[in-house]
Amino acid sequence: MYQAQGRIAEAATLQELLAEGREFGDDRPDTLTTKHNLVSTYWAQGMSVEAAALLEVLAERREVLGDNHPDTLTTNHNLASMYRAHGRTAEATTLRGYEIQNRLASPRGNRRIL
Repeated sequence: MYQAQGRIAEAATLQELLAEGREFGDDRPDTLTTKHNLVSTYWAQGMSVEAAALLEVLAERREVLGDNHPDTLTTNHNLASMYRAHGRTAEATTLRGYEIQNRLASPRGNRRIL
């Protein structure tokens, strides 16, 4: 909510507190969502070094949720966007191909191509 209101610094502070106070474990879907949101907030602040942690979140989501889970694909999409913004087009293209392939293969009907 803070980030949508342009209160990005406050959003980052709150998300950092949530990520540090992981009461339910590092591999819980809620914890992974908190990590994803924190990294997205860093990206919105122009903190690309910190945003590189999205690669770690993607690996964790693949392991915990599976390759074609909607949350995994969202993280994959955001990482591809980050790579593209930094001129890393080959990596971005590879990730987008992975995303499209897994969206089409999704048993959940998650076939929306972003």
